[in-house]
Amino acid sequence: MVHYVGRVAADGQLFDSTLGDELYRDGGKGKLRPVLITLGGGPVPGICTGLQQGIEGMRVGGRRTFSVPPALGFGAATALGPYGIVPGGSEVRYEVQLLRLSRRGPDALMAGISQCGAGFANERTSGCADIEPAEFL
Repeated sequence: MVHYVGRVAADGQLFDSTLGDELYRDGGKGKLRPVLITLGGGPVPGICTGLQQGIEGMRVGGRRTFSVPPALGFGAATALGPYGIVPGGSEVRYEVQLLRLSRRGPDALMAGISQCGAGFANERTSGCADIEPAEFL
């Protein structure tokens, strides 16, 4: 489980964030929404390969900033993020905090924070601000 902020490297334009402190492209208020990312698995919708690879090796509670080249990011196509647009062929930069790590699966990650979850129409944000870093091995 991570928090991240994604920006276009060339100009710093925000295109995605799990911190919820900005306005979405449609003008709505962003929501605090940490995200679950499976490492070593296949593609995750909305999560580029470079972000998955950049998280590998992090320690729980750790922070990391890294750049992702277009080949591991969003490629040659323009990508629409919730907060902005990534022009085709752009390098992107992520600031990441690893909140929780589990080898036991997503249920362990959600221990004590079951009211926090993504889901658009079923979005739940209660408890998202209170997540303590934890590791479940």
